Amino acid sequence: MNTYRILRLLVCGSSAYLAYQEIKLRRHLWSWILGATAILFNPVFPIRFSRSTWRYYDAVSAGTFLLWALMTRPPEPENQAEANAQRTQEPSRLEKGSPPAPALNTPSTSHKTKVLVGEDEPAIADVIAKMLEDSECDVAVEYTGLDAVYRAATFRPDIALLGFVMPRMDGVEAGISLSKISPRTKIVLITEPVPAETLESLKALGYNFDAFPAPFGPEDLRAMLSVWSCE
Repeated sequence: MNTYRILRLLVCGSSAYLAYQEIKLRRHLWSWILGATAILFNPVFPIRFSRSTWRYYDAVSAGTFLLWALMTRPPEPENQAEANAQRTQEPSRLEKGSPPAPALNTPSTSHKTKVLVGEDEPAIADVIAKMLEDSECDVAVEYTGLDAVYRAATFRPDIALLGFVMPRMDGVEAGISLSKISPRTKIVLITEPVPAETLESLKALGYNFDAFPAPFGPEDLRAMLSVWSCE
């Protein structure tokens, strides 16, 4: 009995802590799921079920934690193996005293910055898209967070400007899902002020997020595009 109470305490405490973290990240679905798990396993006011029912809830809770771990895992950087190989080869080449490899005289090709705009207010999304087109960007526009995630799979944007507050899937949820599809994309939450603790939590988890609340003009957006493109 004591062992079972300790187990309930661990599950309750872990679920409550994770639910709190999800609330800070504005991932409402996970905060509700983990909060309900914490209530179900709380040792202070235990809920009475039959042993067979508890076996079912134990299995569901274990699956919930596994699914949470898989869906919220920070994205792996692209071409990590090649980057590591270059870092290990460079010192050995320098140690031998060999001169650095000459730069190839290849013609430079202009690259348009690919920007994905995901905002549930079409008028705002279209105005931002117009600003970006005037800045000679390659622009794609979607009017829901979920559609923006789907579009990223084929568009592969350099920068994604996502509305912070959107129905069904907000900017944080869409940005995390988008990062798993295109880890090199810079995610920028727009239109609404973003709490500093939300950005800190996202960056601590390894996500490349920033914020750029409205109002802003074409010159402001153009200046920030150059900053984000260099990050």
